[in-house]
Amino acid sequence: MINLKDDSALSTSVSQALLQQLFHHELPRALKIRTQLLEGKPISDLDIHFLQLLMLDIGHLKTFADRHPEYQLVILRSIKLYREISDLALSNEPSH
Repeated sequence: MINLKDDSALSTSVSQALLQQLFHHELPRALKIRTQLLEGKPISDLDIHFLQLLMLDIGHLKTFADRHPEYQLVILRSIKLYREISDLALSNEPSH
């Protein structure tokens, strides 16, 4: 496991790979989930699992972004998106 609190262990290529994954795969899928939730659809178990993995990646990148301010805004916006999706998913849950 990579210790992301130690910049010497986090190479530029690893951080770029995580950011590429975030930009090209994870954020577009998260936005698609958000759109479905805005349409009133319930969240699927698969989407919940995906969001859990997304937050792990964001957590790793946040540690890196704490030392590299140029990445902080995208990480903060990703966290805000996750929160919005969570709130929407809860509001779409049927009442028992």
